[in-house]
Amino acid sequence: MITALGYLNGFASDRRHMLKENGGWLAPPPHYSCIKNQKNEVHTLEKYWTMQKEADNETYGYVLDERSFLLQMGFCPAGEDRNTKT
Repeated sequence: MITALGYLNGFASDRRHMLKENGGWLAPPPHYSCIKNQKNEVHTLEKYWTMQKEADNETYGYVLDERSFLLQMGFCPAGEDRNTKT
């Protein structure tokens, strides 16, 4: 789970994930410029893929189990009373 602001501030992609091993494109790249983040980084995509604890979870997000995700989104998991404290 990641906040919208964290994503907008931290995401960067220079499109290297779109390249074949021989350097050709897997698909034509978009016509707009590569995305840089507020730190002027050009590639942070793998930080979102790794799902590892980062020092900066506000930027790169964090992994939740199903129950925690449902609670975070305001839903009550099946079979639980919304007023039950955990």
